[in-house]
Amino acid sequence: MTLFDDLGFSWNRSVVPAVVPTHSVERACYRFHRMLAEYVWDAGVLEGNPFTFQEVKTLLDGVTVGGHKLSDHEQIIRLADSSKYLLALVKDGRFELNKFTFCELNARCQRRRAGMGALSG
Repeated sequence: MTLFDDLGFSWNRSVVPAVVPTHSVERACYRFHRMLAEYVWDAGVLEGNPFTFQEVKTLLDGVTVGGHKLSDHEQIIRLADSSKYLLALVKDGRFELNKFTFCELNARCQRRRAGMGALSG
């Protein structure tokens, strides 16, 4: 069997660039930080969170947004917390692509905020 047969699809290899540009860790972290609200909003949408992009930006700027369930608010905060933790791991050179790191990032998305008790979730 060939690779294309195993995958079930193929592509035109001649249009794939031979040299893929690389950038510094600092540049990648800067770009991720600049787009944090977009990443958090996108992850929230995938989870069915009703916050708009503008509301996510407002919330990440530290301003509350009315008219939403507390659990939706907390989900956005937890997604941002997990993303910021990922950014810190990469900046400090501690990021490893492994099960432990995945579980740590996921736990930050699931964790309830102190003092929220049964109200969040």
